[in-house]
Amino acid sequence: MSLKKQLRYLRNKIQFLFRLKEIHLFRQWFYPDVSIFSMNCFGGHIYQDLHWKYNSPTAGLFFFADDFCSILEDISILKRQVFFKSHSKWDLANKKMQARPHIYPIGYFQGTDIEIHFLHYHTEEEALSKWNKRMRRFNFDRFIAIGFQQNLCTIHTLKRFSNLSLSNKCFFCNQDLGFSSVIYIKEFRGKDESPDPYKYVNIYYRYLAGYLKNNPISQ
Repeated sequence: MSLKKQLRYLRNKIQFLFRLKEIHLFRQWFYPDVSIFSMNCFGGHIYQDLHWKYNSPTAGLFFFADDFCSILEDISILKRQVFFKSHSKWDLANKKMQARPHIYPIGYFQGTDIEIHFLHYHTEEEALSKWNKRMRRFNFDRFIAIGFQQNLCTIHTLKRFSNLSLSNKCFFCNQDLGFSSVIYIKEFRGKDESPDPYKYVNIYYRYLAGYLKNNPISQ
């Protein structure tokens, strides 16, 4: 193992130790039957730390903010068949794709223009297989939606999310807007968008634990 990999491994181990308190709390609050519908890979990180199987398809992928809200406004969209396309409707995604070492699959739900960006997958077959496998575990009756101020998130997006008639939801934000279910993270104040949920996972965990302490996941 190279020195760089050794240092990364050590850093990750130290970060893990610092979030053990939150992991213990999540183990009490989430329960294995609660699905985490995250706007990006954050939900997958929680499942990894809890050593639970993914009860949600939102691992290794992301949604643009408005598409994320569109799904939550009609969660039955998740039951639709997923197809694939070569280019995104979002110019930002197409520009970023050109700078990536590999082109990832872009899915969309049948009859919609709502996209799934399978960031950490290399083929459509792999992405669809993982999506369908994890989608079969998704609990439509008990899930929490977790959003982030990124991927073209606007004030309008935050208002849409705040107005969702969901019992279990939260949205990480870099501004203190006072919207319902929106968690202001003061460490990220002034940033254009929410930083990497893996690199800053300990900060997100701390704020999520504080939020869930006062807003427990409903039965």
